[in-house]
Amino acid sequence: MTPDEIELLYDFEGAMIDPDHKITNNNLYLKIKKENVTRGFREYFNYNLHFNFGLKNNTLKKIGINIHIECGAYDRLLEEYKNLWVSNDPSVEYDLIGISGEMGYPGKYRFSIEIGPNSVLYLANFPPIYYNRITEVFNRVSDNKDIKTKKIGKTIEGRSINAYEYGDLKNNPVFLFVSGFHPPERDTYAIESIMRALNRSENKKEILENYSFSFIPILNPDGFANYLQGSNIKGINFHWKFFGNSIEECPESHAIWDYCKRIKPVLFMDFHSFTFQNHAPRPYVIPQKVHYFRKSEKIQNEVNSLLIDICHGEYSISDKIFAPNLLSTTLQKELGTVISPKFHIHMKEGFEEVERKSVDILFGLVDIFQKNGIHSRNDFLVYPYGKNRIPKYTKIRRNLVIYYYLTMRPFLGRIKNRLNK
Repeated sequence: MTPDEIELLYDFEGAMIDPDHKITNNNLYLKIKKENVTRGFREYFNYNLHFNFGLKNNTLKKIGINIHIECGAYDRLLEEYKNLWVSNDPSVEYDLIGISGEMGYPGKYRFSIEIGPNSVLYLANFPPIYYNRITEVFNRVSDNKDIKTKKIGKTIEGRSINAYEYGDLKNNPVFLFVSGFHPPERDTYAIESIMRALNRSENKKEILENYSFSFIPILNPDGFANYLQGSNIKGINFHWKFFGNSIEECPESHAIWDYCKRIKPVLFMDFHSFTFQNHAPRPYVIPQKVHYFRKSEKIQNEVNSLLIDICHGEYSISDKIFAPNLLSTTLQKELGTVISPKFHIHMKEGFEEVERKSVDILFGLVDIFQKNGIHSRNDFLVYPYGKNRIPKYTKIRRNLVIYYYLTMRPFLGRIKNRLNK
């Protein structure tokens, strides 16, 4: 196999691969198009994980190719790589296929593929969607008399950050759902599914009489438009470093936080997605004792249980999710918001299953708040965003809980690992 026989395609909308490559016999060696590694709280976040490229077979015979991404032919990769999205046209939805391959972190892959005679095949380890197409999707979904589209800010390249609002956000408790911190994850489909379900719900009128909703599906428009891995155009992964950025380098986080302070959400749900990973869908959960009042503790516990049940018992608790510079952490601390700091869907389950889980989450959350009689944001939002003053002892308790998960738990884990070696 020579470069004349197989051509690497990287100059198309959505391409995420470095042009530098090498072909030796039937082996193709590639590199992922890199972006900055973001320093968050105490650690760095490397999101150089995704690829999207095309291959063109210029011969009249079928060719088998061994593809090595960020690795050599004999590098040891410890995990099985099982799924690939493929298409003959990068402008349409890719299909999910099963493959037999290997992978390692961060962003190392090895697998084989066959390409038919005189044909083109596009390959990605996520289901690509492009900025213009996804904005069209939400323009259609929001074309509804019950929805107000609010521009809450602009990106560095001048794109609007839009919130889609249902109901009376001034007087009713607000549920805030977000997605799209990291463009390749395709978590926007969860919010698309929820908005469609709310639009067609027989109980929509009753729900909107008591609760209001805001959806921000594309938190990082420049990232989508420029086919970035997980950062904004200045290279900041502002999920993991939401606070601590200047307005010049990250206007997105400033605009979103200003909006959160205005709408004062009683619930915050942040969707993310696994794409190629061998994990099951799962929520990251926080302990109820980080809250200041019994009512919000009870609701946080019920929210955790709902999300874990939807994921058949799967969940994560990570010290990373307690970092003080995250949006979810600050919403809980400053406003008293009940939070799901990160909920991972998994695109390998297919769009129907992702939709089912997302819709179950929506109506499950509404049911929890209804059963607990929450019809006012002042029921547990804290001063100055609500009327509740925080007792001193609960501040101390919260700080101890956060200290345990953020500092002591990782420390004890490292000691345990050393003892087990």
